[in-house]
Amino acid sequence: AGPDGSARDGSVISVDGNVDARFFDASVRDVDPARDSGTDSTSPLLDAGIVDPPPLGVRAVQLAAGREHVCALGDDDNVYCWGGNAVGQSAAGELHRIAAPARVVGLPPIASVHSINMHSCALDLEGGLWCWGANSYGQLIVPNSEIPECRRGAECSPIPLQAPVTQMDRAFIAHHGTCTRNDSGEVRCWGDDPAVRDVPIGPLTN
Repeated sequence: AGPDGSARDGSVISVDGNVDARFFDASVRDVDPARDSGTDSTSPLLDAGIVDPPPLGVRAVQLAAGREHVCALGDDDNVYCWGGNAVGQSAAGELHRIAAPARVVGLPPIASVHSINMHSCALDLEGGLWCWGANSYGQLIVPNSEIPECRRGAECSPIPLQAPVTQMDRAFIAHHGTCTRNDSGEVRCWGDDPAVRDVPIGPLTN
């Protein structure tokens, strides 16, 4: 396996933590509810028949693991996520646990994906940034007032949101923060996390 968790043949083979790891293979679609140990374990499992799985032949080129979810970048430039989804961190549009890799709808072609704790972000091929999941600390770089209601008592987005930044070439996400670097080398951060507090903070924290 490579350091990003992918096998030499491009399939995802294992993930540490609480995620029910799955092979990145469209033929694997079953799930054992007894092994569902995420914080949203009382939510019904999303029927794998209604998700958008990776097409046969698509290989994983990057793996990003959060606290209870996993996202993988396919060699078709799409992002596929699965696992916990209590605050939309698997970007399924509905707050159900995702049993198998499902394509994140609404993204343009993606260059890299990044996950940690309860949110994820993806850099597109044009330098744009898209984020989804928890936003309690402003880590999605979009004010909660501009995000459709996620769930009662939670500040989050179950769909990808385009951040108001352009020409980005790198992204780094911490538990409660998100940082980007543009093609001029300028680094900006949003949210509230020890890993980003010493970096200039963007204007959209809330």
